[in-house]
Amino acid sequence: AELWQWTSDGFEPLTDFGMRVAEPDVSGDWVVYERSTAEGSIFERQIDALNLTTGEVVPLTEGLDEGWHLSPAIDGPLVVWQQSTGSSAPSREGIVWSYDLDTGTRRPLSDESGLAPRVSGGRVCWTSEVTFMVEDGYYAEKVVMVLDPGAFEPVRTARGYGCDLN
Repeated sequence: AELWQWTSDGFEPLTDFGMRVAEPDVSGDWVVYERSTAEGSIFERQIDALNLTTGEVVPLTEGLDEGWHLSPAIDGPLVVWQQSTGSSAPSREGIVWSYDLDTGTRRPLSDESGLAPRVSGGRVCWTSEVTFMVEDGYYAEKVVMVLDPGAFEPVRTARGYGCDLN
């Protein structure tokens, strides 16, 4: 799949990388997405940010250890995603990362399990590993963090699955 945008001339491709792109999210002039490439039978998933005005592509996960980089989300200059680690079959959960497009700063937000991070208004949340099952399904602990200029500080944990900060 490719990324496309609507203009007055109709649909135009945003990407033409000869690879698959998925899970796009947009904020202002930026769109973030998963980029999948294959070498033999092994697929690699990375996260890129594309500036819709300038066409600049920023490879956010370049230089990180192997693993699949999944579920990008963006709000303003802040991008978050998860890095799922594992050998032949990456685990469903992994490290949650952030990248500030204004400063070029990348840092881990979790050192354990995190799934499908989301960001809004400087708050970041993700679901951590499934901790219990009840009659109507599985539930997990949700962690919500607040962005502080120096650090991330926990706000609350709550039972639930997935994050919606809006």
